[in-house]
Amino acid sequence: LRLIQFALINLADVAIEEHRLDDAERYLREAREVWIRRKVPQSQGLLMNEAQLARGRGHLDESMRKLDELAAGGAADTMWGVDYVRGLNAESAGRPDQAEVWYRAATDVVERLRAESAPAASMAEFVEDRWFPFERLFALQIERGDVRAALDTLLRAQGRMFLDALARSAVPASSVEKPEQGIDLLERIDRLVPVLASSPLTEGRD
Repeated sequence: LRLIQFALINLADVAIEEHRLDDAERYLREAREVWIRRKVPQSQGLLMNEAQLARGRGHLDESMRKLDELAAGGAADTMWGVDYVRGLNAESAGRPDQAEVWYRAATDVVERLRAESAPAASMAEFVEDRWFPFERLFALQIERGDVRAALDTLLRAQGRMFLDALARSAVPASSVEKPEQGIDLLERIDRLVPVLASSPLTEGRD
């Protein structure tokens, strides 16, 4: 039954991306019925997709309620997505200031999770897989004409992705046998981040 629920949620996820909202609603209704009838633990993906569906329908208050429910019991890795969709909802409601607050919160979660993740394998492409809040934050800052902040956001994300890719390629296979060597290398590489943050690229031009 858990597999059935998982499959239905995945089908709903694809339907939402393709804007087939009626199909998504049907899949999510069936997934919720599995949860109610069989007492299968409620999936975080179910709540997230229900929030996304409500957003797609234009029911922003309902979407926010679902996100609040998800945030109350969700894992740490869920929160970046929660804050990202909160930001999308705020933008749709014509509240760019609040949207920026949510996007910043989402990027902060991504960076914290990245710093806490295991070296090499799970850190590689960590930010790339969670790029969306950086992208929306960058777009908002460009719309405001705050080029310096936008470049800082871009450098944060692109710099992290570059360092993760570099770290993955730089850690030798032998570090699996001597993990302390790989960890030390990643820590030394990661110390380059402040250099990226203070790059001349963030300086304004006359």
